[in-house]
Amino acid sequence: MKKGFTLIELLVVVLIIGILAAIALPQYQKAVEKSRSAEALILLKAIYESAERYNLATGLWPQSSEWDVLDISLDNLATGTYSGYITRDSKNFQYIIVNDTISIQPFDNSWAIGRAYPGFAYSDEAVRYFRCIPKNEKGEKFCKSLGWTKQANGWYLDN
Repeated sequence: MKKGFTLIELLVVVLIIGILAAIALPQYQKAVEKSRSAEALILLKAIYESAERYNLATGLWPQSSEWDVLDISLDNLATGTYSGYITRDSKNFQYIIVNDTISIQPFDNSWAIGRAYPGFAYSDEAVRYFRCIPKNEKGEKFCKSLGWTKQANGWYLDN
């Protein structure tokens, strides 16, 4: 009697591995995206806090081309552009200062998280909280996955 596996047994094992991979891969990709986004949000908060310190020292808020006035190191981020504004770009995200708001968005532009400077014509929520704004169905799922408070115009994180 020969020892070994039959072709059918090998095919069944390959099929089972394929099914497990098909189930696990999307969950893995979501976990990786959420982890990258959490890291990016930490940097976004640090950038905003640096802008607040700049405001306390000068009475002004940094504008779109004034990344150098911030007191944190952004040397590991490349310089890019978005709609004419100077950005700082990581591998997966763009950090943007647009007039009165500091924000972040992925390069697929499916969502954006931002926070407005105090003293501008915004609601209290826009100034006091970071807000996730979905731009498509993928962004909607991402913003929902953060567990923030849902309101009519986005999801809010209470600082």
